[in-house]
Amino acid sequence: MLTEIASLLASPVFWFGTFFMGILINLISDYLKPVVDKLLNKHSEGRRARSAEKERTIEAKVAAALATPDGVVLAYLDWFMWVLYGFSFLGAASLCVWVFNKTTPQTYERLPFSFLIPFFFVFSFLSFNISTTSNEILRRARVRKVSAVIEDLKCRAQK
Repeated sequence: MLTEIASLLASPVFWFGTFFMGILINLISDYLKPVVDKLLNKHSEGRRARSAEKERTIEAKVAAALATPDGVVLAYLDWFMWVLYGFSFLGAASLCVWVFNKTTPQTYERLPFSFLIPFFFVFSFLSFNISTTSNEILRRARVRKVSAVIEDLKCRAQK
């Protein structure tokens, strides 16, 4: 084995191939670098725009929750609803997996459950994702409410 490696390293074909492959890889990377940079820059601009839009949406929902007397309670109920949906879909997916494993493979009883399992898991993921956004709205609303109370107490203490 070592003699094969030594003969390969002594072969001029190996060195010419290595040299030409190095040049080819260098040319390809020189061509692809601007294209990749442009794609990454385009992707990051789009991500920044989506992030700013999401931030504006959350801020508008926080302002709406603080504008009404029951807004924070309604935001909490919204968060609780989405968490409940997430656990419901997760439970339905678990039930489908359990029934899928209990039925025999020879029957067609398994077919509906095999189609429903991924949908339930995706719906539970989406529900938990939405509940995370609702939780952020609640957190910001609570922070602003507490900040307003602290400012009010400071004003009263100064008088």
